[in-house]
Amino acid sequence: KADAMRSPLAGDPRFHIFVTEGDLGINPRTGKLYPARGRPWSLMQWIAAGLPPWSARHLPSMVAVLDPDFAMLRPLSAHPRFKDVRSGHMFAGTYDMGGRWIKNFAAIGEVAPGINESTALESYASGP
Repeated sequence: KADAMRSPLAGDPRFHIFVTEGDLGINPRTGKLYPARGRPWSLMQWIAAGLPPWSARHLPSMVAVLDPDFAMLRPLSAHPRFKDVRSGHMFAGTYDMGGRWIKNFAAIGEVAPGINESTALESYASGP
C-alpha cells in the first residue's frame, strides 16, 4: 500500500488500490500453488468489500483490471470485442493459449467447466 501512495495518481479521487487478503493462489482442496487461480478470487474479494467511494457515488460504466506487469500497446477501444462489453460481459487478452487450457483443470484437481476445446478457444480468452 505504501508503494501505491507514491504513485503519480495518489491523491486523485478516481485512484483506488485494493489489496487482497490471504494467499489466493493456493488451491484449498489440494494445498498446491496455482497462481492464476488468484485472479477470480481477488475479484470476488473486491466485489464483496464494496465499491471505492468515488465509484459508489458515480457508478463506473466500465472497470479495467490490469496486471502490474502488463503494458497496453493500443487503447482498450481498439480490442475487436470491445463493442460486446456490457453489464455481465467482459473481454481479455487471448495470451495465444488456444483452447487446450481446458484440460488443465484435472491436473490441478478442480472441476472443469462443461465446454470443449473449440468453445474454450472461441468464447474465452484465457479461461472462464
